[in-house]
Amino acid sequence: MPPKVALAGCIIAIVGVIYFFDNKEKKDVSLGLLIPLIWMCVLGSRNISQFFMAESAIKTTDDYLVGSPVDRLFFSILIIIGVCILIRRNIPFCEIVRQNIWIFVFLLYCGVSAVWSDYPGVSLKRFIKNIGNIVMVLIVITEIHPKNAFRLLIKRFSYILLPLSVVLYKYFSHLGRAYNSFNGKLIVTGITNNKNTLGAVCLISSMFYIWNLFLNKEYQGFERKFEYYGSCIILLISLILLHMSNCSTADLCLVFGLISLLVFMKTKFILDHIPGLKICLYASVAMIIILLTGATKLNLQSLVSITGNVTGHEDTFFGRVLFWPEIINLSSNSVFFGEGYDSYWLGDRIRILWDRYWWHPTEAHNGYVEIYLELGVIGLLIFFAVFRSCFNKLIKGIKMGEEDSIFRFVLFITVMLYNIPETAIKGTHIMWFLFLLVTMEYRYTDTDVDWKIKYENAV
Repeated sequence: MPPKVALAGCIIAIVGVIYFFDNKEKKDVSLGLLIPLIWMCVLGSRNISQFFMAESAIKTTDDYLVGSPVDRLFFSILIIIGVCILIRRNIPFCEIVRQNIWIFVFLLYCGVSAVWSDYPGVSLKRFIKNIGNIVMVLIVITEIHPKNAFRLLIKRFSYILLPLSVVLYKYFSHLGRAYNSFNGKLIVTGITNNKNTLGAVCLISSMFYIWNLFLNKEYQGFERKFEYYGSCIILLISLILLHMSNCSTADLCLVFGLISLLVFMKTKFILDHIPGLKICLYASVAMIIILLTGATKLNLQSLVSITGNVTGHEDTFFGRVLFWPEIINLSSNSVFFGEGYDSYWLGDRIRILWDRYWWHPTEAHNGYVEIYLELGVIGLLIFFAVFRSCFNKLIKGIKMGEEDSIFRFVLFITVMLYNIPETAIKGTHIMWFLFLLVTMEYRYTDTDVDWKIKYENAV
């Protein structure tokens, strides 16, 4: 089949699936959900410039510093449209901040940290792009039926990216395939820019469809059989692509997430052992902070060997983790404040590291190390407060018997696990967007009745 015909057929099929499927959810959401969908699809695939300019990949340190004006314009347009949607809805912003206070405190600290960055202009621009995540999530949670909007967003995200990944892999090899930098093996990237992003997309889609089709009794047995079987096909594509991507982190997180879903949905374990879970999770966070502050004095070789064997990163994980003390030593600012938001991998530091390491690192491959490098110990402590606040919020939802609450909680913990071997809590990473999507909320209060009535009339 000619590549263009295959691509056109795939796009027509995607449009048909979106039009005919999910009638129950889509009649309860507004057209404004299209903007978060576009945003999420770009985060889960690749930047716009990388689709049209095959040579747009970062090759020099200056490329990483300057970025792409095409992508900057695209994200800016989406953010402006998103802000206009929120203004039209006249949302009670102060109430939303109050209900998600620690997330906004963390973001405020990220913005303030641009002041002591070596590149304040670059740091501020990247911070504004991160604010776009908040804008998109606010569009979802301020829908009249936010839970339906959440489901529909992930469904359409899967409908679009998974079939296109198959087509690009099979018919557009310059986009859908790549070669492993460490061993030269052929790897599948699909519509994404690397195998780890494809693994993250498949992880999100697989967990959602397994939960929605088989574990969530309320949604077993669709009104139309072809919708049920179509969802099964999407799930099968997701699992096949996950296997082909050879992303060990996503494989491990999927196993962990599915076991957690089964345990939490089939027993009362989570409600009976919340104090124990809190102690374990808080102790883990404290250990991370202690290890980071003393990283230059640690002998990590035995620990890394064990971790590499478990996760399947024997050939890459060892080398990545052993350079943590080195990148920490390259920090010029205080351990308490870090280098400033998204400012560590700039200037002289990235030149030194690219000269030393042929694989040209642009991240620490650990989200907690990354927070420490950019925001210091204070940033880690604030993020711990974010973690604690979101943990308690999701547990409260489970106790109240809210639909989707267990699934959201498992996604939340899975992102925290994913953030250990990969940098997920950062900028426009798809897992960071997912974290905000499952943790941010807006609960109507008595004072919001007038706003809700006005919004319903506007829609």
